Amino acid sequence: MMHADPTAVLLTATALFAGHHIGDYWAQSDHQALTKGACTHEGRRACAGHVASLTLAQLVVLALVAVATGTGLDPLAAALGLGVNAASHYWADRRATLRGLVLATEPWTAKAGFYDHGGAPHMDQAWHIAWIIPAALVAASPAPLAAVIAAASAAVLALCHAASRRARRAEQRAQEQQAEEQALAAAS
Repeated sequence: MMHADPTAVLLTATALFAGHHIGDYWAQSDHQALTKGACTHEGRRACAGHVASLTLAQLVVLALVAVATGTGLDPLAAALGLGVNAASHYWADRRATLRGLVLATEPWTAKAGFYDHGGAPHMDQAWHIAWIIPAALVAASPAPLAAVIAAASAAVLALCHAASRRARRAEQRAQEQQAEEQALAAAS
């Protein structure tokens, strides 16, 4: 059975974590930070630009760590790992998606109030940091195992997306119903 080298996973996770902070705070432009969540073409473009610069920062740090330590990473696995991180980062940074997931998990986490009243940046960072683990496992694995972990990661992200979408639709329906009830009460 194939396994990822634990030392390579640890070094990769450390590199991705450092690259994440460089990319999320230093490399992200003010325009990207302010626009990336907008439900417009400009918002999607800003988010894609941010994720591209973040991924580049992670790639540079990962390459430095790999070269300096002699850690051998399969290039395909490393690319897949960076792709897992990029996809999960883009998904959360569109903002409505992550908020929808918070709504979907509200019965178990009770985080909607926290998210809506100042906790959104913390929930965003928790999401990003959590995804460094599967990204590192993918990047540090032999290519066949990396492909399996990447596919599983994509499935988890797809489930999160479906739950988010369902919760946002339910919230919209509830708001529309409340507005109708208020209109009827005002007309009475």
